[in-house]
Amino acid sequence: MSPSLSARLLEGVKGVSFDLDGTLYELPAMRRALRRLALRRSLRPLRTYKELRHLLDARAEFQRARESGGELAPFPQLRADFERRRELESRWWTPAIAKVGPRQGVPALLEALSQRGLPLVVCSDHAGEAKLAALGLESRFEVALSGEALGAIKPDARVLQAALDHLDLAPQELLHIGDREDTDGEAGRALGVRLWIVPPTGAIGLSD
Repeated sequence: MSPSLSARLLEGVKGVSFDLDGTLYELPAMRRALRRLALRRSLRPLRTYKELRHLLDARAEFQRARESGGELAPFPQLRADFERRRELESRWWTPAIAKVGPRQGVPALLEALSQRGLPLVVCSDHAGEAKLAALGLESRFEVALSGEALGAIKPDARVLQAALDHLDLAPQELLHIGDREDTDGEAGRALGVRLWIVPPTGAIGLSD
């Protein structure tokens, strides 16, 4: 049975924030699409290797920052390398995400939440606008907030606090939906927001 967001969990909620990577789309499917894309571009194998290696090295550095609590200040190369990573992500991550599309059930869930009059925002570790456009979901959200732009990624709660500030809500009035207990869960619990942690794959929806 697909996991469903219960109406009870939404009682008293006045806004909903979503993690992006692994929540609005499935990461395993995106990685498979990325491998297929790399094979299609294999006429320039050295360039392909260098570009993907650059992105993977950056992801490993972000993971080290995450394990240190999420503060990016001790990792200045990540900030200095921002534009280069955005360029490479537009060549690799974004086309792979577009190929995969939204996780099953996500468009219907977003529509159901909007029908309830709930404002929706994205709270991602990284810039989300291009990814949302690739998923065809950019019009669903008021804003895409980035922890990286704020100087700290989850489990640091800064990006969720930005969502509270943007929506002008108390913590218990925000529901955050994410896919990781160690990032979304820790950040949400630190602020006292409501949480729904979804599995890494499979459809999600809203129950009656």
